[in-house]
Formats: sequence, C-alpha cells, structure tokens
Amino acid sequence: MSESAYLLIRDPLGRETVTRLLTGQRVTLGRAPTNHVVVPDEQASRLHAEIIPTSAGWAIRDLASRNGTLLGSHPLEDGKVLEPGDVVSIGRMQITFCEGDPPSMLSGTAAMEGEAAADPGGLEPLRGTITHRRTRSRLLEAIDETCEVVPRVGRAAAELCRLAFALAKTADVRAIARLALDSAVQGVEAAHGAVFLPAGVAVGQATPAPTALEPLATVPDDWPATDLVGVIATVLRTDEAILAQDVRPTAGAARTSLSAPIRTGGRPIGAMHLEMAAGGRQATPDDLEFVMAVCDALGVAIENLSAREILSSRLASTADENERLKRRLGEEVQMVGTSPVLEAIKGQIARVAATKATVLVRGESGAGKELVARALHEASDRRGGPFVCMNCAALSEPSPEPPSGRRASSRRPTRAR
Repeated sequence: MSESAYLLIRDPLGRETVTRLLTGQRVTLGRAPTNHVVVPDEQASRLHAEIIPTSAGWAIRDLASRNGTLLGSHPLEDGKVLEPGDVVSIGRMQITFCEGDPPSMLSGTAAMEGEAAADPGGLEPLRGTITHRRTRSRLLEAIDETCEVVPRVGRAAAELCRLAFALAKTADVRAIARLALDSAVQGVEAAHGAVFLPAGVAVGQATPAPTALEPLATVPDDWPATDLVGVIATVLRTDEAILAQDVRPTAGAARTSLSAPIRTGGRPIGAMHLEMAAGGRQATPDDLEFVMAVCDALGVAIENLSAREILSSRLASTADENERLKRRLGEEVQMVGTSPVLEAIKGQIARVAATKATVLVRGESGAGKELVARALHEASDRRGGPFVCMNCAALSEPSPEPPSGRRASSRRPTRAR
C-alpha cells in the first residue's frame, strides 16, 4: 500500500477538493455531515460507502446504499481494491483515487465539460457561489425518511398543506404565483423574491429560454428582479434547485439566495428566486428543501389550472354545438301552418307535454305522427334526454311457443286418401 494517497473529489460544477488517506484510518462517504467525505447529493445515502486500508491496498465498499455506487461504469457489488486513477461515482459526485502528493492548485471554478460554449451571460461568476444543489425535495417523500433530514418538517408540512388548499381555490396564473411566492418568502424569511414564468404557460411545453420569462410576482412589488439571467439559466438547464452565496455581490453585504425550478409535464418551465437580507439570516439546505416543495406545488397548480381551462373550453364548445343542433332540429320538426285543426293539435301537445301521461298518436302513413311525437318530447321536461324513434311495423312477431310437454315437429302432415 502506498505511503501517500488521496481522494480528488469533483462536484457537478467542476470544483475540486482533496481528502488525504491516512494509514490505518477508515474513511466514510455519504450525505450525513458526520462523514469524512460529505456528498451533498440527494442520490447519496446518509452512510453510503467506505474506504478502508487492507494488506492489498486501499479498498472501497458500498454500505448497502439506496442508489448504489459506481466504480468506473460498473456497479460496485463487493469490496474492491482501488488502483490509481479509479473513479468512484456517487450520484453526481466523482471521486478519483490517486497516489502521491496532491496537486498544489485545484480548479475550484472550472466549468463542467461541454458547458463553456453554452454559458449564458453572467453564469460563470455564479459557479463558485453555489453551495447546495437538489433535484427534488424530500419534504414530499415518505414522512419517516423526511423527519431524519428536515428538522422543521412539521411546520413546513403544515404550510405546504395550507398552500395546496389556497392554490386549489385560485383560478389565475398570476394569483397562484403570488400565493406560492408569499408562502416561500414567509417560510424562509427572505427579503426579496420573484417567480419567473413565460407569458403563456402551457403544460408540456419545451423549456423556455431565460430571456422568455417574466416576473409574474415579486416581493416587494417594486423589486426590480434584474441581473438574474445566470442563475435562472442554471436552474432551467440543470433542472436543479441551488443554494448560493453572493449571487449579486455588488448589491452590498454578503447574502444567500435560493433558486428552484417550477415544473409542469416533467420539465422546468420557470423558476423561483429568493434572496435573504444582506448581513442577516443565511439560508440553509432545509430552506432549499422547502422552496423546492413550494415550487412543485406551484407546478401542480399550474397543470390543474391549465387542465381546467382546457376542460372549460371544450365544455363551452360542446354546449354551443349542442345548442346549434337543437336549433337545427327544432327547425326540422317545426309544424308550419295556421289552420284551426293544426292550432288545436298544438294546444293538445302543450297540455299533454306537461304531464306524465302516455300518449297514443294515431293517423295514416305520412300524416306526421313522428313529427307530433318529437314535438311532445321537445315540449316536455324530458327534452334534455334522447328522443328514440322506433318503427314498430318493422318488428317481426314472436313465434308461438309449443304447448308444454309437446315437441314441435317440422314434418308436414300426411293427407288421408
């Protein structure tokens, strides 16, 4: 086993840190802050894996993690001795096993591969400020798991329940954006906030460009919500919520910010951005969990509102078509004439239609019996139901049943001579 070895840890933003491996020391990796290597990724278990010294060298072993550990591109099933250059992947974190002395300089703000060309304006300064990232909120998962990682789960869950009822009773996109923003600002005690959505929200639409979004709600109302293209672009592209430091360092004293995607149809269509007061309370990963849950509730409310609008439009169209058909049908069954006999028939129809009586209409073929029957139906309280016309003359009479105990025979009788 090498006298000097270390782990080179690279996060999704390309920042690199080093953890030395000391002889005889067991190194744990996981999401819990008590680990030697903390992996701030929701795909990591609290105690995910360990690296231990053996007679053959440093070996890695998965500790029955929920999502598993990759060594290279293969799942790690049993313990394996690490070779220099081996890459261990836990979630979006990459951990490279190296021997020798660690490098003196690390690429703490290096860009991820393939991102530099697509870097929107203002994004590069943001990379070094992000401290936490999330793809989903554990506040919306099983309560037994949530209580372990979110200390304020009771208050947060109550606020989310209240918000869900409020959103369900609101029928305007700007109004539900305001409700969600007010809930998030109050929940994390933010000083400023904004909800960015496209002008015409449609479920299942492609992820819009950051410049296509507009602040539908801001806190306070006159907050400009400018210079946020970089952070909004990051949220939309990665579909992750981020907790960052000094997104806008020129604004004054140090502050933290929270940004989360708003999803409909499984893809981000907007974002919520919150900023804490300068020099005041700093946001925490628990706050990030809460803001993500609020944004998910907002996304569901937008989907439901869109579905209600589509349903209302279809119902209105169907009602109009039904009314047009009824008018056309009324024109077709209208009895035209002013003779005393026809007026008497119309009077009888009006009197009988208001009752529950069974009516027999008699007349020669072509006299208009069906026309009278349809007029009766349209004048009755059953006009909303179907009118079924049946030609009884087209029905064949049933064959007579043979007497009980005797069998019918198809043989012709024999004539007596």
